[in-house]
Amino acid sequence: MSATIVSTFGKILHVEFEPGLRWYTSIGTKFHSVDLRVKDMNIAGSSCPDSHGSPLSVSCIVTYSVSDPVKSEYHVKNP
Repeated sequence: MSATIVSTFGKILHVEFEPGLRWYTSIGTKFHSVDLRVKDMNIAGSSCPDSHGSPLSVSCIVTYSVSDPVKSEYHVKNP
């Protein structure tokens, strides 16, 4: 499942959630495709000592999905 953000000259016209044939003028129109499926991200483990000094391995799995394609495309800071 995906969504397509349609923008013209930097202004967002609308978001298309359904597939199909549509007509847009090609001057200044940009299309941004955003994946809305559930995704998993593995965070690499690291070792840290516990209260007795024994090594403890810590790792995690983050599961997320995009609910608002406009916010995920334009309002996210990537360092």
